[in-house]
Amino acid sequence: MWSSTTSALLFLCFWLSLAHSGDIYSCPRTRKAWHLSTDDERSLFINAMHKLNAEGKIAHFGSAHHNELDQTQAHGTSEFFAWHRYLLWEFENQVRRLGPEYECFSVPYWDVTTDTGLFTDAFVFKSGIGGPGEPDHDECVNAENDGAWSREDFPLPHVCHELESAADNPTNGCCLKRAAGRTSLDLSGVSGYTNFIKKYPNFGADIGFRSWTFNGKHGEVHSFVGGGFDSYTHMISRYASEDPLFYMLHSWLDYVYVVWKQCWGYNKIAPEDLDQHPSAYFEYPIASKKMGVPSSGLDDALLYLPMHDLPWWEGKKRMPTARKLYDEQAWNMQYERGTFLPKSKLSIVCDNQEDGWDSNVLVPNSEETKAIIEALRSHGDEGSEVDVYQQRVWTEIERLKTLASFADYDDADWLQTWHAKTCNFQRQRRNAMPCYVPVDYEKCTDDDQVRGDAITLEELLQKDGVHGNTCLEEVRGNLYAWAKQSGLVYELCAGRFDDYHVCPLPVIDFMIDEDDAHYYDALLAMKEKMRSEDLALHADENNLVMAKSNVVSAPLIGEIADLIYPMYHSIVSTMIVLVMLGVAIFTMLRYCCRCQSDLSHPSDPTQENECNTDMFGYGSMAEML
Repeated sequence: MWSSTTSALLFLCFWLSLAHSGDIYSCPRTRKAWHLSTDDERSLFINAMHKLNAEGKIAHFGSAHHNELDQTQAHGTSEFFAWHRYLLWEFENQVRRLGPEYECFSVPYWDVTTDTGLFTDAFVFKSGIGGPGEPDHDECVNAENDGAWSREDFPLPHVCHELESAADNPTNGCCLKRAAGRTSLDLSGVSGYTNFIKKYPNFGADIGFRSWTFNGKHGEVHSFVGGGFDSYTHMISRYASEDPLFYMLHSWLDYVYVVWKQCWGYNKIAPEDLDQHPSAYFEYPIASKKMGVPSSGLDDALLYLPMHDLPWWEGKKRMPTARKLYDEQAWNMQYERGTFLPKSKLSIVCDNQEDGWDSNVLVPNSEETKAIIEALRSHGDEGSEVDVYQQRVWTEIERLKTLASFADYDDADWLQTWHAKTCNFQRQRRNAMPCYVPVDYEKCTDDDQVRGDAITLEELLQKDGVHGNTCLEEVRGNLYAWAKQSGLVYELCAGRFDDYHVCPLPVIDFMIDEDDAHYYDALLAMKEKMRSEDLALHADENNLVMAKSNVVSAPLIGEIADLIYPMYHSIVSTMIVLVMLGVAIFTMLRYCCRCQSDLSHPSDPTQENECNTDMFGYGSMAEML
């Protein structure tokens, strides 16, 4: 029997926990860059991950991300940002319930541009969040029990390799697995993010900001951490949310989403008015192409089926939807600007920055963060070699823009060149050659779609035009494992990821000191080769191409041009009314003519005619109309 003292202590602890858990919302959720966080802030996140794992909650988050219906909505529809945003909010809630020291916890974001070009030496793998994984120990993080993320210290129930290691099983616990930085896939730099934020003003359907974020930047980081075609690790599995880097990645992608919205002025749209702004949110896939995919409208419920009946999950109470999640301030979410925003030059190139960034959401760096940035500078830390290169390219761009010989280029050309030169410098650093993409190469057909994820990597690599092409082979090899776990092998085979991951050739040609002359000459030769092939392929269409070159195209919102979207509905509505009116008039005239004929020449004078003038008049005509 328990003593009265023990009972009193338990009773006191119970009420203290209730008192604390009752206010986990008032403190702002100010998310900071991981590389600018203090040691105490990093320790808070690391300890929270271990405590939630011990409570079994990390496994629940893993199951929600793994669920077939949930992950289809999260990754295959326009709910991508809203779905992950709410998951992060719920994760923060569970951390904040751990105790008073966690009451203002906010998920840090991994600014991946700070680790560009570093691969296994990336700062993130040296910051206490676990290493890149050990290839000689079944890709386990801290496999030899010398770190906080070993199987003994951080056992997980999923992504087990029993065949490789009998100890790695759900009963004993499986290790956190990564195969990071071991392929040719590198993380995008600041220039890459700036270019795509400015290139896509529309949320989009198959093409647009959402698609480029998910298929491009999102897939890139998952594959960078998770490994290539021969890997099965957490970040390329549907249990990715058991890896702490998952939360930092999606906090980063949400930060990028916030920057995109403010760059294009979409943050000024009230959630209730989003239906009139398809550029800011476009439902995808459209109803006629859903094929079992959950609905993705602004007011459709976000699905987290394995969490539905958990007492601590607030989904039933909050009823999250894309519309509800649109406004960051409604959820007390904000981001410190960090180092990305000033490096990105978006303050210069964004058209909606007359009033500056919204400081209620993109908050200025705190004095503590400023001191950390200054300390890094004072120690000569200007960033990675790639980071330094792209800043020097931008300096040269600013000089060239003042010259008359470059006056014909617009901002889009300069941003594309900034990104393309940086991407090619990343290839130059690893002794690769510029990318050549044939104007036409073999891809999977509609008949292959039935096989889907059964398509092997060997089949992808043997396609004509792909076989022997280093860049196209790299895309397929680097992304195959992630694509297979995401149900996207057919899309990978069909070439739909090539535009996202093949290094482009710059629109504007110039060199800086860091450019290798041999690589630069090869790049110019490749550019001329691709230009010549394109001209040859379209030789018969030259006149049509020239005619189209004088037409200013509006950016696409799904399948409808942004600038003609309202006109499109007006024209369709008018056409429907005219067709209905024409049918009604035709029917009326046909009826009148028949009646006139029957009245003039009755076939049976004794029979009452339905066209009797007492029965037919303007009222009947109106009814027909």
